[in-house]
Amino acid sequence: MSILLPSEPGTYALHLHLSKPLHQEIGRLGRFLFPAGELIYVGSAFGPGGLRARLGRHLNRAGGRRWHIDYLLPSARLVGFWVITFPSRLECRWVATLVALPGASCPARGLGSSDCHHGCPAHLLAFSGFDQHAIGERLEQSLQEVAQQQQICETPVTRTIWGHWDLP
Repeated sequence: MSILLPSEPGTYALHLHLSKPLHQEIGRLGRFLFPAGELIYVGSAFGPGGLRARLGRHLNRAGGRRWHIDYLLPSARLVGFWVITFPSRLECRWVATLVALPGASCPARGLGSSDCHHGCPAHLLAFSGFDQHAIGERLEQSLQEVAQQQQICETPVTRTIWGHWDLP
């Protein structure tokens, strides 16, 4: 399946699966033990090419290790992701929403959040119980709240994408 992602800036959440526990070095953060099961990594794409460029890099695992998540991606299976084109960075808001869910934990403190100013424990979370539909609904609800606070009349919608893909 080929996916046309927006080139606008926005926020995304990757749903990753580890088939077995993984000991992995994450740059200068150190070595961590990641549990087998479901993980969600939340990031933003506000640089050139927006979501298309950032997710294209993650999905194709192109380039070297630039971000913390680049150390984990080769060992994980990418199951799906959520994306939203929105003028504000929502990753900390999404992390706060997800970390409050039952079964959420932080296996690698600081992963993906080295530039975070909101006190996120990390932008990668593990889940002992995983309900992709409930997670999608919570992310959508979080987005609606932000849109109301910022008085955005036409509320954007989070796109959920699952399956296998190839990107140009």
